[in-house]
This record gives sequence, structure tokens and C-alpha cells, in this order.
Amino acid sequence: MKATWALFNLVYVQSGWQRFLPSSAIAILSFLAAKGTATSAEIDEELRDSPYTADGLTSEVWEPPLEYTQEELRQLDEHSEGTPLQGESSVLSAEVVNAQARATWTRQIAEFADFSSHLGLATPHTLADLLDFMAAARVIVLANSQYSINPLAPLPEEVLPLSESRRETEAQLRWGHLHQEMSQQILALFKPQQPDYVNSLSTTINELAQSLLADPQSIREALVVLAEEGDFTITGDPLRASADELFPVGVDWEAFYASRLSVRFTDPPGEDE
Repeated sequence: MKATWALFNLVYVQSGWQRFLPSSAIAILSFLAAKGTATSAEIDEELRDSPYTADGLTSEVWEPPLEYTQEELRQLDEHSEGTPLQGESSVLSAEVVNAQARATWTRQIAEFADFSSHLGLATPHTLADLLDFMAAARVIVLANSQYSINPLAPLPEEVLPLSESRRETEAQLRWGHLHQEMSQQILALFKPQQPDYVNSLSTTINELAQSLLADPQSIREALVVLAEEGDFTITGDPLRASADELFPVGVDWEAFYASRLSVRFTDPPGEDE
């Protein structure tokens, strides 16, 4: 089972299929990750156990977007950590927020219809149609009436008609994700969740590699990921610096807490702290 969940992560998350498949695909793929293989009847039975897919494989692919009231938006802002959902300078009405959500939903459906047409399929409406789409895109394979996640699944741009700019974006996202874990380990050296947080470090590639028990090249790539996210500054080019060259790495705490909501542990350090 551990291997099939690793495969799920590789195909759905790391390869980027999560950005192209409807969110309802997670119900099918997570079941295949848990079970390994399953027939369409077994998938249908599993789906019927959830109130969101009570009709099994005949359930709709696309759930309508949530409709918010003004009070619900206000409460979401109050309970959001870090940057509010609506900036103080441009508070959006529920009407505008709901209209934007519907426009995004409509655009996603239209795009997915184009993808289906490219693969020679009709516009998907049900989860059975989505199963056919994922098989046609080789995200999953069907053998002996059993579906499973494809260990050789192609990247989205290898089977979908994407623009050149979107292909480049996908490549950049995968590169960033590949080195995200190591960048988080470097980030932790600045102790963002502790009172004795660190504003800057003067270090070398080799020192970081030894400290984190990592390959020097992965350290270089992770430093680039940190720098590109905007809240860390690195003097010099970590990809070209010699392994023993001393260079400073600094963090802008205000930018850090504004952009990294998932790692916010305390209030951002003040300038006079």
C-alpha cells in the first residue's frame, strides 16, 4: 500500500495532474492508491459511500462552486491566518466573489472539454466519463477489468494541448516541488516558530549539505527555490558559487508571514525586536 500511495503522490501531485483533473478525480485516485487495483463496480461502490458522490460513477464530475454571503466572507477573513482573503483596500462583495468563482468554474469545465476532445472523447459529465478520460490520458491503466494508477503516467503536457507558456509554467512548478522539501529544511534553520528566530545566516553550500545530510546540488537548487519565493535574499548565485564560498542568506519576516500562511507559528518579529 505504501508503494501505491507513493505512486499516487508521484502521478497526481509531483507530475502535476492535480492542476488539470477535476477535484472529483481525487475520490477515484485515492481509492486506487489505497486498494492498488479495482474494478469499475468496486469503484462505483466506494464512491456511493460518500455523500458527495452518492450516485457512484453516475455522479456529476463538477460540483457547483460555493455561494458566499457577505457575512460568511467576513467570518472567513476573521478566521484566516496571516493575510486576509480580502485586502482592506479592496473589500470584495459577495456578489463579486461568487461571480469570480462561477467564471473560474465555467472556464475549467470548458478547458476540460477541450482536453477531452483532444483525446477523442465526448465532454465528460459523470465520474464514469472521468474514469474514461484518465484511462485515455494514461493516468490510470485498465488491465483484466482492473483499474490502477499508471506507474508510467505521462506528464500532462505530453498528452494535453497546452500553450508554450503553460508548458514552461508546469516545468517550473515541478522543479520547485522537487526541491521544496529541502528548501523547507533550510527555512527551519531560521527558527520561524521560536522566540530566538534568526534573521540571517552566513554559510556555505558544504556547511548546509553537512548540516542537513544532503547532496550539495540539492542544497543549491533548494536555495534557488527559497530566493524565487520572494521572502529570502541570497547574495550571489548558489548554482555557481563554489562549495566553500561564504554567502549570506537573509529573510524578510514581514514578507515571510504574508506569503507562507501554512508555516505561520507566531506573530512576525517586529523591526525593533
